[in-house]
Amino acid sequence: MLMDLKDSSRNTDPMLSSIVLENNIVVTNHAIVRNVMGSNFSHKNNIYWLMGAAKFDLLNTTGLNVSEKTVNPEFVSFSMLEDRVNIQGLDLRLKDSSPAVNAAAFFGYDLDVIQVMVPKGKMPDIGAYESY
Repeated sequence: MLMDLKDSSRNTDPMLSSIVLENNIVVTNHAIVRNVMGSNFSHKNNIYWLMGAAKFDLLNTTGLNVSEKTVNPEFVSFSMLEDRVNIQGLDLRLKDSSPAVNAAAFFGYDLDVIQVMVPKGKMPDIGAYESY
């Protein structure tokens, strides 16, 4: 469940809300995986790259799924500029050595966001881009 911190009247009943987070790469320098409302939160096959003071806040969660990792996803080109992502030269495709390669679950799609065939290896890659 996503919360509107400025207008709590817009927040829905947690029993009617659920979040599914699968096959994603999450990069952050903030606390993540906070489930203050107790909504249904299903997550698997994700990579979390916790930078700086980032940490997991596991309130009302069961922790990481066995298919998830906290590791550098090894993007082709990624850097920080102070506390922000440096978009100069940013390339979120995966290096061949990335732990995200061949680590996703099958969702039945044939192409990634730049029209590369999925999967290229035995399994799809975690994230928006299939390595090639």
